[in-house]
Formats: sequence, C-alpha cells, structure tokens
Amino acid sequence: MNALLAKQLATLMEKKEQLSLQLKLLNQMITDVGQCLYNEFVDSGLSNIRVEGTDPKSGEKVFLDGKDRIVSPDIITRPNVTAKNAEDFLVWMEKNDFQSLIKRHVPPQSLKKWVNERMEANLDLPPENLMTVFTEETVKVTRAPSRT
Repeated sequence: MNALLAKQLATLMEKKEQLSLQLKLLNQMITDVGQCLYNEFVDSGLSNIRVEGTDPKSGEKVFLDGKDRIVSPDIITRPNVTAKNAEDFLVWMEKNDFQSLIKRHVPPQSLKKWVNERMEANLDLPPENLMTVFTEETVKVTRAPSRT
C-alpha cells in the first residue's frame, strides 16, 4: 500500500471540501449582492451598467481578460415538477394543448423556456400542486462589446 498516495488523496479530498464550502459561501454572497443590485436597478430605472475591465488609473485588469462587463437586471426561473405530480402535470399539458413539449421527459431547458415565455406573456401556468416555479430576482453580468 502506498502511504504517500493515500496521504495525497486524503489531502486533495480535504482541499475539495474546503473549496466546496468556500464556493457555497461565495454563491450566497453573489445571491445577496445580486438581489440588492436588482432592487437598485428597479428603483433607478436603469437597464444596465457597464463595468470597466481595466482600472483607468493603474491600467491593471479588473477581470482576468481585461474586458468590460455589462450588468443588467434579470429574473431567473426554476420550474420544478415532482415525480409524484409528473403524470398529473403531463395530463394538464395535454389538456391545455402543449403536447409538443411532452416527450415523457421534458428537458429542463425546454421547460424553463416555456415557463419564461408564459410568464412574460402573463399566461397561466399549471397549478402549484403540479409544478412550482422558484424565481430569483438578480442581475446578470455579460462581456461588453469592445469600444471602437
């Protein structure tokens, strides 16, 4: 038995556990700041903010690639159909003329797109006992086009 490899594996697993905890904390901070910034966007009426990719004074990169980012408000939806309600949900979809989405397995991205389209158009969704939709008010950050 190679004790050195065993120690290396145990150390790597410990590091992974530490990084997982750090990632969880970082994700919570992203959620908190995103919700706060989303509210500021709503209050101000702004549609986006451009964040410089390099510090104008020092010329140092703010982001690894040095490119600007666009920050804009966004609402994320996460529809969920439990296994317990799957059959009733599919019956509801058929009854309401959404057979094109039914494949006995609706890919999550297709379901999400469908829910977003229905919500944007202010149209009915399946009852909450069939499908719940979690929404998160946040912001999204995208790379800005280069300035010319």
